[in-house]
Amino acid sequence: MFTHNLWTSEELVNGAQDVVKKIWFDQGSNACNHPPAVVFVQCEGYSGPKTPAWKGISLSWIPIVPAVGQWETKIGQALTCTQLPLMMAWGITILKISQGLTLEKVVVELGDKDLSAGLTFVAISRVKTLQGLAFCTCFNHAELKTPKQLILY
Repeated sequence: MFTHNLWTSEELVNGAQDVVKKIWFDQGSNACNHPPAVVFVQCEGYSGPKTPAWKGISLSWIPIVPAVGQWETKIGQALTCTQLPLMMAWGITILKISQGLTLEKVVVELGDKDLSAGLTFVAISRVKTLQGLAFCTCFNHAELKTPKQLILY
C-alpha cells in the first residue's frame, strides 16, 4: 500500500494497494542495514511512461525509490529519515477503509459487538460485490446497526 501521494493522475496515491514484483538493493549493500534502492510495483490500470527495458523487469512495473526527509530539531541538530513510501497491507483497519477505499475482496472480523454504530456498515460496504465479502466468524445479525444518518435519507 502506498503511504504518500506519488502521482495522483496515475492513481499512485496514499492507500492505493498494488503488488510488489521485485526489490533491488545497491550492489554490495547489506539488506539488513540499508533500504532497497528500488522497489518495482505492478499497478492495475497504470498508463504512464514505461520502465526502461531492464533484464528481468516488466515494462509495466513502476520503480519506487526511497524518499528522504530532512529536518532540524529545536536545538539545531540536522536529522534525516530515508524510507520507502510503501507498507504491507495484508490487513487494514476499518478506519483506514473508511478513508474512501473500494476493495475487490474483504474479510471482516466483527468481534463481539460494533464499537461504534455504523463501523461494521463501513467495513462491509467497501467491497465491490457480495462475492468479494467474507466473514471470519459467525455473528448475531441483530448486532448490526444502521448508521442514523442513513435512516434520515
